[in-house]
Amino acid sequence: KGNKVAGKMLVGHVFTIEPMVNAGKWQQVTWPDNWTITTKDGLKSAQFEHTMTVTPTGAEIFTASADGRPHYQRQLEALGIPLPTLGTSATPTPLPAESPAVTTAE
Repeated sequence: KGNKVAGKMLVGHVFTIEPMVNAGKWQQVTWPDNWTITTKDGLKSAQFEHTMTVTPTGAEIFTASADGRPHYQRQLEALGIPLPTLGTSATPTPLPAESPAVTTAE
């Protein structure tokens, strides 16, 4: 609400880019803690973040990895969960039942 004003990025400024992928609608609700955000329709969403700083020659990405792969991909690989492949199917790959990332509470 208070940070939607056009501004100027200067050397030394630190910022994040935080895309959110939603199973349903993109419209959001901010909780009373003024931090937590959920979608209005309550469907599942995933959020990822990159932290960067402005340098004299461009930007430095603090969350970049040596191999160029996002951290979540290494996490999924360590859990034995296959990475989704874009454009192959509208049906998501189910998580293995033994995965600690799986929750059954609805």
